[in-house]
Amino acid sequence: MKILFYKNRLGRGGAERVMVNLANRLAINNHVVLVTQLSYANEYSLNENVKRYNMDTRKKSLFGVDPLFINRSLKLRKLLKKEKPDVIITFMAEESLLIFRSKIFLNMPQIVSHRNNPYITLTNIYDKFICKSLYSLVEGCVFQTEAAKAFFSPKIQKKSAILNNLISTHLFDTIAVSERKDIVGVGRLVPGKAWDIAINAFSLIADKTEVKFFIYGEGDEQDYLNEYIGKLGLADRVFLAGTTDNILEIVAGAKLFLFASEHEGLPNSIIEALIVGTPCVSTRFSGGGAENLIESGANGILVPVGDYEAMAEAMLKILNDDDYARQLGQNAKEKARTEYDPERIFKEWEDYVIYVAGSRGTP
Repeated sequence: MKILFYKNRLGRGGAERVMVNLANRLAINNHVVLVTQLSYANEYSLNENVKRYNMDTRKKSLFGVDPLFINRSLKLRKLLKKEKPDVIITFMAEESLLIFRSKIFLNMPQIVSHRNNPYITLTNIYDKFICKSLYSLVEGCVFQTEAAKAFFSPKIQKKSAILNNLISTHLFDTIAVSERKDIVGVGRLVPGKAWDIAINAFSLIADKTEVKFFIYGEGDEQDYLNEYIGKLGLADRVFLAGTTDNILEIVAGAKLFLFASEHEGLPNSIIEALIVGTPCVSTRFSGGGAENLIESGANGILVPVGDYEAMAEAMLKILNDDDYARQLGQNAKEKARTEYDPERIFKEWEDYVIYVAGSRGTP
């Protein structure tokens, strides 16, 4: 079977990580092609069996702009006709729409994986109409939670599947260090991730603990957050640490993993923290994913979105009680390693891809 993935870029995001994990694993027994629009130096590593295309159409577009994606669509269509995939997998709505338009009349089944909370991200009437129309026309849809699936029509639900993120198997071999230190957060520095709330929560406990707070990620809010850290007098306690190749080892060595997002799908960063047994404090971000991952008080602690006081209290509870923190981490590891077993999840993805690929020619 030939499987083609399309992603605008392979930056260090959660969707990109899942796509690369899936492409690498499927490439063991299938022909896998991965197409991107842009390439970056700091990308996730692809298996050598994955055939990679990078199509930068900007220089060939008028003034470097392709507002209707015409040039990109033409190049994609030419590539699709050359590769003739049995199934195409896309993750983001705009990218999925671009592929759908490029493959008209080519009879190539398409799976769209919806990665976020539609109740938050699809409030605009136009976006909602485009997304629902697209999903009704493609052959398969993947959702991360029942709540996200329920947002869409019965027609879309009928052909959809709820599939967990495919996690790299090496995560399960990571051993947490015996002497943990510091608080770690991982995620893009963008609105909605609410890092200012997390920083504010830390400011309430800064004089009650010696730990530091490291936030790993990049994004448009970096300058704002640096200014906010300085305003709170925390420049020597809170650090925007950028990106790193050894983030898993850093999370595994942390006393606490902190997540303050307002809305999410199913965040890889929390899943990975749970797998390595790091105690987690997370918001009950909208979309249902938080409750899927954490049973508050058993394998982590959940707090209301935006409630930095509750977040600070939960952080202190873990930092001041080593036995409680150790039990949370152990429970987290046991639950995550069962629910996110990569062999089982890969088999579910593979079965669904085969099923949709078999729909070729079916309306």
